[in-house]
Amino acid sequence: MDARKNARTEHAASAAARLISIRDPLSEKLEGQAIVFLRRHMVEARTGLSRSSIYDRIAEGTFPKPIPLGGRSVGWLESEIVEWQKARIAERAHKAMLGARRSAP
Repeated sequence: MDARKNARTEHAASAAARLISIRDPLSEKLEGQAIVFLRRHMVEARTGLSRSSIYDRIAEGTFPKPIPLGGRSVGWLESEIVEWQKARIAERAHKAMLGARRSAP
């Protein structure tokens, strides 16, 4: 009986160790940073997008998804909004570079 109990205990400890070793990519990304949630009106102000444009882009998969905060409240990670903005800037620079190549003799 003790052998079975010890085996179950060891199995449970092993399973717990495996769960602990699973790393959350979001936690790794935000390690050492303050986590700031932006409410929709703040996202609208920072991006210049309207409410409907935000949700259209979420549906298209081109804008960060909101995080449920409780009840009917949602928020966006400030870091994800900043990354989205940086990607738009990089996209503009890339298009400008391609345009310059096409117009070069």
